[in-house]
Amino acid sequence: MKAAADGYRADRQARQPVRLELWCETAGMVPQLARLGSGFGIACFSGGGFDGLVGKHNAAQRAVAGGRRTSEADPLEWTP
Repeated sequence: MKAAADGYRADRQARQPVRLELWCETAGMVPQLARLGSGFGIACFSGGGFDGLVGKHNAAQRAVAGGRRTSEADPLEWTP
């Protein structure tokens, strides 16, 4: 029972109008950013390089499958 409770994760984005994703350009940064986003229920994905089509295609597939708007954030693109 304890193992089941420890492994339980509620979908923090359930019933929200927009699903959030955290993107980064390089796959090597995914583990660090995934730890950051996991506490908020935000998954992290690699965009597949500077202008990778595979990452964009996968993001579009996830957005369609989710049935609601999806917003992505790339922390390296933020400017203060």
